[in-house]
Amino acid sequence: MIRFQPNEDSHEEIINAGETDKESWGGYCHGLTSMNPDLLGVLACPSCEYYPLDIVNAVLGDGEVNAGQIICQKCKVVFNIIQGVPILLSSACNRAANASAEAARSAEQHNQGQIDYFNNIGTSEFEITRPHDTGRLYQSLLDFKAEQSIRQVLTELYGSMVLCVCCGSGMDLEYLHNRAGRVVGMDISIGAVLGARERARRFGLKYDLVVGDAERLPFRSNGFDFGYVHDGLHHLSSPYKGLYELWRTSRRAIMLTEPIDASLTRVSVLLGISGTNEEAGNKVCRIKLSELRTFLADLKPASVSLSRYLMWYPHKPPGWFRFFNRKRAFGTYWYFFSLLNRIVGRWGNKFSATIRKSENIHSDK
Repeated sequence: MIRFQPNEDSHEEIINAGETDKESWGGYCHGLTSMNPDLLGVLACPSCEYYPLDIVNAVLGDGEVNAGQIICQKCKVVFNIIQGVPILLSSACNRAANASAEAARSAEQHNQGQIDYFNNIGTSEFEITRPHDTGRLYQSLLDFKAEQSIRQVLTELYGSMVLCVCCGSGMDLEYLHNRAGRVVGMDISIGAVLGARERARRFGLKYDLVVGDAERLPFRSNGFDFGYVHDGLHHLSSPYKGLYELWRTSRRAIMLTEPIDASLTRVSVLLGISGTNEEAGNKVCRIKLSELRTFLADLKPASVSLSRYLMWYPHKPPGWFRFFNRKRAFGTYWYFFSLLNRIVGRWGNKFSATIRKSENIHSDK
């Protein structure tokens, strides 16, 4: 059973969340000001992977949690709930228990760079609203990427529970919200998560939000139907550890789209179009397909569907993108964009993949 303990000073009654399932998640507009206690049904301690977890010292509002703490009864680590968002980040020593001290420091510095950068931009107007009001071309390119990443499971998403890691300020959550049953978004940056919460408020979206480390996910094994990541693995110090964690927590399949360490990308770097370091200052860890295939062979998936495509756009659309708001200009661009992908997309700089688990995998109980 999931135990929920109130703040003794609040005079609130104890809430027993019981054994939760997908259906119990209905009726909430998550991500606005508080945490739905039913979220405990998929959470696990990121330090020791123990579950169930307890909520203590809770400040309640309308049956949800505005503030308080989450405690692991096994390792006794305490995690805060801030502004209704559970902060489930493990300590440096736990996160890199099997790594050298130098490797642990490097990983933590990498993470801190990501946190600082996205805390700074996560609640900016552009991040909260993109791709809304960015013009037809920019929106269409992002839609194309998203469609590439979920096309193999599109009809299976309806009614399913999806975990979206490296969710940023909620652009992918909005896309999944319109196609899946329940969506949980997680990012290492509280600034990005608060941006995603503001997106939910503005556009009437429903999803749950968690702050956590993609390389040590605070969720139960097989707790979700699907796992999803869009351009998030290359932000990690260890992309394959993040990919494994997404695999561990997903019951049916994982979907991803990421940049490839391709010949075209290396030429783009030489020409100054692309960079070797991202805005946060960390190295861009682009996926090498040879390494990915070796990694997948160890996972022993039921099936893998992988395709490459060509894609380029700046993070913020320049003014000249507006030219393609014109119907004829956009139609011409999209014709040649589609034609180019049909001809040489197999050597493209991006890839999408759907990696399925065996059908006999079931959720942990």
